[in-house]
Amino acid sequence: MPLARTRTKRARVEVSVRSPRSPRRASPVKSKAESFLNILGRQFCQSPFAQAVPTIDHSGSREFFERYYYNNRPVILRGLMKGWKALQLWSPDYFARRFGNCSVEIVTGRNRDPHYESNFLSHRSTLRMKDYVQMVNEASETNDFYLSARNFFFQRKRFKSLLHDMRCPKGFLNPRTFRKAPHLFFGPKGTVTPLHHDALNILRPEICGRKLFKLIPPFDMDKVYVERVCFSGVDLGKLDYSKFPLMRSASILEVVVEPGEFLFIPVGWWHWVKALDISISVSFTSFDVKGSPVAWHFWE
Repeated sequence: MPLARTRTKRARVEVSVRSPRSPRRASPVKSKAESFLNILGRQFCQSPFAQAVPTIDHSGSREFFERYYYNNRPVILRGLMKGWKALQLWSPDYFARRFGNCSVEIVTGRNRDPHYESNFLSHRSTLRMKDYVQMVNEASETNDFYLSARNFFFQRKRFKSLLHDMRCPKGFLNPRTFRKAPHLFFGPKGTVTPLHHDALNILRPEICGRKLFKLIPPFDMDKVYVERVCFSGVDLGKLDYSKFPLMRSASILEVVVEPGEFLFIPVGWWHWVKALDISISVSFTSFDVKGSPVAWHFWE
């Protein structure tokens, strides 16, 4: 099982399990829960999974669910994109040729707002696909504009035909719901998704370009300086330990996802993402499990 292209950063210092933003006195149950997360984190650091995100070639779904999905561990999966027209066809120029005059919604002005994800509604902009592709192609490296998951690209009738360029990975995703709720990410080199966690397990195929992911396990939740529900105040692109000292003891796993690869991000795992090239990727949450896929209702 190759473990290339990954590394981790950890420091051996003792850290209180209390969140830097939590009150001094916690309830016995809360204190016990925090202590247990701390123990899980220390145990995680003793495992090979703390050293790298593993890569599996031609994995079967049973191995994936038993070793990774149900154990809440990230993994790179290869060999699941056989027969995907998207892998051969999708590119900025292909989108411009096929959908040039179709309007798309993007987010702009991200560079002037440090909370651009939380303030998503105030950054929306609509333009023609061919004009957006021109912006993407002419940009050298920028995080100022992006067509991200929250733009609900596939819900537009004109773009639904693209869903047939992807085939359901048998045994991994539910074939009945595979095409119902995927999300598209399409942007220039340099786009950044700030450190956050999601409420669902996610499978992310990379179709065009490469992306750098930095992942932090949920056991280290007390070290990421939560600011806005599911977002962290920490910028993993330029980590300031003087401002965020607890991050010195957080486990940070880094992995570059290449075109043709899937990254599994387990529910609760914090992740920061940067596009190393012009990139197009998708995310799925419709796993082939009994009942509905689990959701973490952390906002209740």
